[in-house]
Amino acid sequence: MCYVPRDSSSHQSSPLQSSMSSAIIGAPSLSANSETIWMGSQTGKLMIHPTSNEMAHKVMEVINFAGPITCIEYYKNQVFIAVEGNVYIYKRPKDSAWDLDNPVAFRIHDGDDPINCMCQVQQKLWLGAGNRCYVFNMASSRREVYRAG
Repeated sequence: MCYVPRDSSSHQSSPLQSSMSSAIIGAPSLSANSETIWMGSQTGKLMIHPTSNEMAHKVMEVINFAGPITCIEYYKNQVFIAVEGNVYIYKRPKDSAWDLDNPVAFRIHDGDDPINCMCQVQQKLWLGAGNRCYVFNMASSRREVYRAG
């Protein structure tokens, strides 16, 4: 689970246009002004909820993955989703809605152990899988460091 703040540089709402995800009828729109909670499940469902008390029970978006979602991390208009040995990056362009149709996917490791923890420090994303630690540079989108445990 991860809290995702509104885009602080945003000045107006934009409607979400997404064919990959299924919009839920009666839910608020997912715009640059939306504060949300992103929740992942063991069945591979990513559910995006609004933070407002009146609408918190509504799901704004649901995206299905092939494996369990083990970690979610937010950093500067990007959400990182760990699914097995992969990381999917969703981006929110400045003053715009989330681009849920075009995540960028990276294979972090080929082991049997899923990524079970993520921590963002400055522009680095630290990931743990089994007894291994990986460091992913978010600015260059490259894996920089591998440390055996």
